[in-house]
Amino acid sequence: MNDAGLAVVSHEVFAPLGRGFDPRGVPFAAAVRHILETCATLSQAEAYLRSIARASSVSLVACDQVEVAVFECSPERVERRDAEGGVSICTNHFRSKSLAVASPPDTFGSVGRHRLLERVVASGSELGVTDLFAILHAVNMGPLTLHSMVFEPANLRLHLSIGPGPASAIPPTELRLSDWF
Repeated sequence: MNDAGLAVVSHEVFAPLGRGFDPRGVPFAAAVRHILETCATLSQAEAYLRSIARASSVSLVACDQVEVAVFECSPERVERRDAEGGVSICTNHFRSKSLAVASPPDTFGSVGRHRLLERVVASGSELGVTDLFAILHAVNMGPLTLHSMVFEPANLRLHLSIGPGPASAIPPTELRLSDWF
């Protein structure tokens, strides 16, 4: 999250359509860093993602102080999935019509985790930080879950659990990022 409240999280995508890798593209770690250093809004982040050659396939969950979306990015295209009911769901496979594969691999339980998250969203419940951490823990990947985060862009707060996996089992620490910016 940056000082404007723009937050970006990346999810590697397994078995993407198309090339999957473009050696001339910008690596996503560099792209996310550029976004956080130069953009204040989701629209600015989207414009940047569309303007660059992208090296690989990744889903970026992004939010600013007003809106949230998932950007499904491949070397060939960028698709924006806006939040449904104020919530964006993302695991490790594409969901947009132009990038999704008919039968995505369930690598690390990606498909099952996505279905569980869809059921939670369908319930229509308003979710607080504690609820969100419980959901993150329900979809954890065991020892591979080294951190879990909940962002509050409007308050410039990050709730972070970090440590041996599943880190989602560790009580989160609230970081007031406004103290750091």
